[in-house]
Amino acid sequence: MGKHLLTVLALAATLSLSTGAAHATHGVVERVKDASSTSALTGVLAFVVSSGGDDFINTMNANGSGVRQIASCGPGECYPSWSPDGREIVFQRSIDGVGIYVMNANGTHLRRLSRTPAADVRPSWSADGKEIVFSRVVGAATNGGIPPTEIDVMNANGTDVRTILPADGTFNIEPRWSPTGTTIVFMSGRNHSQQIYTMNTRGGDLKMITTQGANGDPYWSPSGTRISFGSDRQGDGKLNVFTMSPTGSQVRQVTHFAPPFEAGDTSWSPDGDQIALEVDRGGEGQSNPNVPATVWIVNANGTRALNTKVSCAAVGCAPRWRPST
Repeated sequence: MGKHLLTVLALAATLSLSTGAAHATHGVVERVKDASSTSALTGVLAFVVSSGGDDFINTMNANGSGVRQIASCGPGECYPSWSPDGREIVFQRSIDGVGIYVMNANGTHLRRLSRTPAADVRPSWSADGKEIVFSRVVGAATNGGIPPTEIDVMNANGTDVRTILPADGTFNIEPRWSPTGTTIVFMSGRNHSQQIYTMNTRGGDLKMITTQGANGDPYWSPSGTRISFGSDRQGDGKLNVFTMSPTGSQVRQVTHFAPPFEAGDTSWSPDGDQIALEVDRGGEGQSNPNVPATVWIVNANGTRALNTKVSCAAVGCAPRWRPST
């Protein structure tokens, strides 16, 4: 949950309205190694850090070296997403509302895609890089809850915005296009619980693919054959990372943390062999921005959990592996 359970809570805070995924476990802690000791970790990650009330996007090598700051997002989450060719990053920024921006991979050529002011969040790219899917807040929260959000699509230059999934009185967030370009996965509060859904790129063929516990932060594997996500389905306050098929079948547990350790907010390595994630020590559903959090790497089959020892935001760390270029 992008922070799974938290993602929606963080969204509320980000929008100052009242607008969240699970994390790692007990047996894994004993297997922790220093990620910098392995040469198997290659590539670049973007991730989010918090400082002085603002969030920033940093990049680093997958082994935790070469950390550098490339952008400021203002207060609230950044939620970065790499373009399919790895040349650009789209993200949300809290200036004149919360709008969607895009920049080069090194932080240059920053430009705004959203209208001004805006309430647009959680962007990600289409498989061909020509479009961006995102959530738009369309109303105020009631009774301290989460504001209703619809799912929209626009061209990569910000033109031709259209709604593909109306809010229907609830939140629909973290939409992500499949590598095949045919399906969008997202998290929603419809049916009175936090679950993961899929739909086609026009908003049709809506399917709920999780049912057990609360689930969120869905992220496609590069092949499109698996989806990583966070879940509290184990109960007892445990938040862990799982993977499943696009239909919700063949669920496999990847991390095995117990409170106060939590894990979630994932992305896959370009070869699909490893998963980057956030691990924090809070035991509060990843909703406390002040707890210690770090970027970890785990094999997709759940073996060899590695701590990069690089600190990140405890709400919305969003470690995102850069696609192969």
